[in-house]
Amino acid sequence: MSRKAAGVAAALVLYATLAVLFTWPLLLHPASHLLDDGNLDAFQFVWNLWWVREALLHRHATPFHTTTLFYPDGVGLFWHTLSATTGLLSLPFALAPGGMRAAVLAENATSLAALPATCILATLFVRELTGRPGVGVVAAVALVASPFYVRQLHIAYLSNLYWPLAVLLLWWRLHARPSWPRVAAVPLAFVLLFFASQDYAVMTSSAERHPSVRPSPG
Repeated sequence: MSRKAAGVAAALVLYATLAVLFTWPLLLHPASHLLDDGNLDAFQFVWNLWWVREALLHRHATPFHTTTLFYPDGVGLFWHTLSATTGLLSLPFALAPGGMRAAVLAENATSLAALPATCILATLFVRELTGRPGVGVVAAVALVASPFYVRQLHIAYLSNLYWPLAVLLLWWRLHARPSWPRVAAVPLAFVLLFFASQDYAVMTSSAERHPSVRPSPG
């Protein structure tokens, strides 16, 4: 194994280990326990994932409106913290038996996967900025090891933090090395970000305008 490959493997193992340690003992109870800080927000996120699956796979309807709340008129969910992108990513868990327990499993899986995903994209982005992969690893660990991040790992905002990083990384690469695939990738990633978190979409669009998020000419 080359030195570069060994470094990549070590970083991935580190990120996966951090995800397990920061959420322990969640890995032992993936379908029966939830990460929550006492505000019961996690139960809302479980319902979100369940509803996206229910709407798309069983009712063949838009997930952005539901009559399961405020019946019979229902309520619009477009501006609700639905995190539809996460719901789409969790659809494979619809194959798991157990109804709402499958939604609990999906919520925990997406929360666990969010930390390594955030680390990987933070590493890549910082490497683009500095040209030093080691600095990217340090920055990624500092990001996810902060008390604020760990305490609220279950919150949709933090479990979707990798989407702004993905958009900013693609935006940087588009300016550094323009290509048609990157031209298409940036708006696609932004749409996924928007449906993951509208708040993050606004913040990211503002950040993209800043000169520091674009390579210097020459």
